[in-house]
Amino acid sequence: DLFDIKGFWMTKTGDFVKKSAVDASELSTGPDGKSGTYDDGLPRTFDEFFALLDHMVESGTTPFTASGMYKGYATSAMYQLWADIEGREQFYLNYSFDGTAKTLINEMEGDGAPVNGKYTNLMPPTAITAENGNLLQRQAGKYVALDFMKRLVSNPKYYSQDAFSPAIDHLTTQDHYLFSRLNPTTNNPYAILLEGVWWENEADETGFF
Repeated sequence: DLFDIKGFWMTKTGDFVKKSAVDASELSTGPDGKSGTYDDGLPRTFDEFFALLDHMVESGTTPFTASGMYKGYATSAMYQLWADIEGREQFYLNYSFDGTAKTLINEMEGDGAPVNGKYTNLMPPTAITAENGNLLQRQAGKYVALDFMKRLVSNPKYYSQDAFSPAIDHLTTQDHYLFSRLNPTTNNPYAILLEGVWWENEADETGFF
């Protein structure tokens, strides 16, 4: 695993290590905030995530790659961030138009970016119906997710040279990801593949595994 080889696991103090080099209790609790679970050693916050990407770049690793032929991969990633930030109850309002919205932005301040990952100038809790469902475009989670994606794609060091290229399909991207570690001309492996959970089956069927 590249995270073990390169030492990309995060500790509670923000250092990056190989799991074999530390006691498990020293690892970050990960997104779920609990020690001893599957996500130990992973970033807990967006800032920690970007600290990891910066460390990857410094270590001669390209953080991620993605197919540009099918735009849905990047769009779906942003939607998943939006849903994760809002939580089930608030995000589901976009489908039901029935409930109380509690995260609608009243007004953006400064450059419009969230402060410490949050917007604080919010509207009062608002009953949502089909008639005023357009207000859900103000959900804070959407703009936090947009800011995350902007931050991600604004630094070309974070992604491979052909990421988002309309000429590169998902199968070719899988191939590039899997073999990046073995490329003697670049010695620049890709750490993360922006894909769906089905990608391993596709790669297996095409002989990339």
